[in-house]
Amino acid sequence: MPHPWTVGIVVVDSEAWPLRGRAHILATWDHPCAGFWRARWADVDLLIARTAPGKVNAALAAQALLQRAQPDLLVSLGTAGALGDLAPGDVVIATEVQWHDTGVYLDEKFIPFGGFVHAPERGRDLREGYRLPPALEAAAKAWAARHAKGQGRLVWGKVVTGDQIILSSPRKRYLQERFGALAVEMESAAVVQVAEAWGVPWLVVRAASDPADSDAGFDFTPLARWRYGSRDLLERARAGLGLLRLWVGDPQWRTKWARVRQGLRVASARATDVALALASSEEVRLAVESLRQKRFPKE
Repeated sequence: MPHPWTVGIVVVDSEAWPLRGRAHILATWDHPCAGFWRARWADVDLLIARTAPGKVNAALAAQALLQRAQPDLLVSLGTAGALGDLAPGDVVIATEVQWHDTGVYLDEKFIPFGGFVHAPERGRDLREGYRLPPALEAAAKAWAARHAKGQGRLVWGKVVTGDQIILSSPRKRYLQERFGALAVEMESAAVVQVAEAWGVPWLVVRAASDPADSDAGFDFTPLARWRYGSRDLLERARAGLGLLRLWVGDPQWRTKWARVRQGLRVASARATDVALALASSEEVRLAVESLRQKRFPKE
């Protein structure tokens, strides 16, 4: 390649730990929109934006990353809830991403409506989602055919994004049936939207952290309020009371939480291994260079 190969990665902070163990961290700093690592892995320069969960947080992180640097490729990395027959640790490489929680609520039903995006001169366009460019899809599959033996199960398909943690089996069935999705998570459609706006090629690599019929769900909001909520004494007391109610109301919550955390650890590690290998592969580099030449034919 005529220039150093640079990959940007947007990842939820709690799922970024495998990157610290695999890449050589060269610098770290905080930004109002994300925490950043500049790192090196093999012959790849990495710029890693660590963000909080959710679409807005992911979009802010992606925007801050692309304003800081112009990577050759932007990757949305992390875990996802399985829809269908995915097992924990199975990796989904998205061929399409779509919002699942943007739409119109009526009295008895919800009608998905895609999402509005800015369009120069027109003001806005309505988008149902984004498809992976065929050249990148073909490159990912060619890499998998040659190098992915022993990497575990890899699948290709749609990933849906929304600001909801889905721990309900009926809701997962709905998402699979309504959208034809393989996995659900909270960031990728937003990251891809920012990448598309900047004209940067993208990949979404997500590993399933729980099966579609998981019975490990519980109301973990008391834990979140206790750990991340206000430091005000009155709010701390309320958070402590919520934690006590969880303890009394669901005696199995610690077992369920341990199962969730184990699934997240396995999935984070699997997704990171696949994302680093795929994003640095010769197949993907050639596909990105082809897309670059089509966009900037005089380069």
